Amino acid sequence: MGEKILVGEDESGLREALAYNLNRERFTVQAEEDGPPATGSPRRVMPGRIVLGRMLPRVDGFEVCRILRKQSNVPILMFTQALTDARFGPWSPRETPWPWRH
Repeated sequence: MGEKILVGEDESGLREALAYNLNRERFTVQAEEDGPPATGSPRRVMPGRIVLGRMLPRVDGFEVCRILRKQSNVPILMFTQALTDARFGPWSPRETPWPWRH
């Protein structure tokens, strides 16, 4: 497998879809469903990149991002959903080009 990516997302369907598609792109994925485990994971897995949801339980994605930024300069991609985005239907990973393709 390839470079490690940490995925922090509380919605299980999205977390699993992200992990599945990143694995298909030959990344090694560490998936976490909550903010506090996600803030400790970089010390354990040393990811090269982080994909982070905004609406995490207990500690939101922005706070997780602030905590992670104190530990590392690893690139962070944050998923957010604006109300206008919801009008266009369900999100499909096939329609989203990964910015980190090998």
